[in-house]
Amino acid sequence: SLEQFRNNIAKLYIAKANETLQEERFDAADGYVDIGERFAPKAQELLDMRNAVTNAREESDRIARVESNKGSLKIFTDSGNKVAEALKLFEQLKADLPDTDDYITTDAPKMLGEMFARLARNSAETKAYTKAYSFVTKGLELDPFNNDLAALKREYQSEANIIELTKLFKTASSFPDTVNEKIRQIENGNAARYDEFSKASVKEFVTRINSLRTTDENAAAGLAQSAASLFPANATLADLKNALQLKPWAGLAAANAAINSKNLTQATQLQQAAADEFSTYPDYGKFSTILESKINAANEDFDEYIKDKEAAGEIYDDLRLAKRLFLRVKKKWVDNPDYAAEEKLIDALIKKHKPVTKPKIRTVEKELTAESIAKAAAGTGTGATATKVAPWTPIGSDSECTARLAGYGKRAKAICFDMIHSSARGPLMVVVPSGEGIEKSFAIAKYEVSVSDWGKYCILSGTCQPIKDKSRKNDPMTGITLKQAQDYAAWLSERTGKTYRIPTKSEWEYAANAGGKQPKKDFNCRVSVNEKLIKGTGIVSVKSGRSNGWGLKNYVGNVQEWVIDGSTTTARGGAFTDAHSKCEISLERSHNGGADEATGFRLVRDDVG
Repeated sequence: SLEQFRNNIAKLYIAKANETLQEERFDAADGYVDIGERFAPKAQELLDMRNAVTNAREESDRIARVESNKGSLKIFTDSGNKVAEALKLFEQLKADLPDTDDYITTDAPKMLGEMFARLARNSAETKAYTKAYSFVTKGLELDPFNNDLAALKREYQSEANIIELTKLFKTASSFPDTVNEKIRQIENGNAARYDEFSKASVKEFVTRINSLRTTDENAAAGLAQSAASLFPANATLADLKNALQLKPWAGLAAANAAINSKNLTQATQLQQAAADEFSTYPDYGKFSTILESKINAANEDFDEYIKDKEAAGEIYDDLRLAKRLFLRVKKKWVDNPDYAAEEKLIDALIKKHKPVTKPKIRTVEKELTAESIAKAAAGTGTGATATKVAPWTPIGSDSECTARLAGYGKRAKAICFDMIHSSARGPLMVVVPSGEGIEKSFAIAKYEVSVSDWGKYCILSGTCQPIKDKSRKNDPMTGITLKQAQDYAAWLSERTGKTYRIPTKSEWEYAANAGGKQPKKDFNCRVSVNEKLIKGTGIVSVKSGRSNGWGLKNYVGNVQEWVIDGSTTTARGGAFTDAHSKCEISLERSHNGGADEATGFRLVRDDVG
């Protein structure tokens, strides 16, 4: 039957899709599924194949993202001055890798630990022991078995504690339990320094207590009690404690219960109610210190959340990460009256910017031929000239190039393009962020301009003959002059209402470098084994190979690419004709703009919203 015949054809395309999927050629696999659906649109096997391609693509993207983030983490930890960026990358890697992965459990913590050790030593050299100790502590949280950090902790802890407590003892009347622990750390870490510190501290306390006795005996009693608990072996403080008596704060239990349940607003209210009568009591002071630290910790995390939310802008995934941080903040202060409104706000932003599933960009296009264009333009012209005179007004794209896509070109959702016909798009572009002398984001072609791109131009403009060999449609377009490439860019500009052009040297190099996010060197350049050429035998698809961190492919090798600075034209990146050892982003040679088989181009688009 006809239905059975259709199903048999669909199965052939499923088999072909599976074959190309094993080669990680996701676009080709999806293309075979698309064709199969024309014959058996309701076949479950096609739906399963579609899902398999999607899952494989997502897994490939995850692996690529992990490798990119690993490289960036190495750069950040080696530089030692990008702590926040390094910690954020580590969180992203933990989200993408299993908890038991060796990189998460061993490699990354070791790199982070070494970074914090360097920062601690640098701070200690300037006598900033408190800062040095904080770096050591953070490093040990990430890499608890780092012997180097453990030794630095013992070295810096005493000095940091002496600096902190000496300042505290000049003003405070009561002290949290951590003060006792820090005093013991000084005593155990450096006996000579402890002797100096304890004598100076006792002298400070005795002076303050005797001064308070003349104005507020209750406050003096509280300070004497607190000081004696810190230095119990000192006879002078013991005598003062016995001579001055203080009754306890009756509301302490309720106040501590509020703190323990993270009801910091309630705890603040209890603190304020007791302030007039009990503010000089050690228990009140200890409670107030703990309450202040918990409020500060919650507020610091909330400030970080606000920064992340503002930085996320309209990016859905980043807004969701910000929401996760907010939920952690919320657990630290459960009765904060402002958090309910903030949660509604972040939820509304996430809902507003949740991506709407759109047709895959490859399904937007239909095959263009001179005949189909002429037929569509019937009445506006005749014969082969119909395409030249058919009226055209630029139309919108469902994947506009905007600044919010900057830096995300490796993701399929971040690929953008302009429509050059109701069923044809222009070159696929990615947006690169500003930086390193580049003042504004700009879009650049993800791939070298292909035979397919050029063919659409020929058909729609009527100015050239398209290459009809379909096996070459993904080859880079070569054998044309620079003038012809510039004419193509000018036509695209007129057709879309945007500005397309050949990139400058600095733009091309900046986009190719991608902030150092480079894949493994595997370019289409010449490689010989035993005098036999095994790679670089000719041009390959513009979609082959790995992309850099911003999504560009084949910026090194395959074909060298034109760049223009004023009246100077050069070709960058090398070609399949160059030795693999020489193929680098920096490879550059003068070019006269003539046509040859080893030179192609990609375009820049200025108008990024």
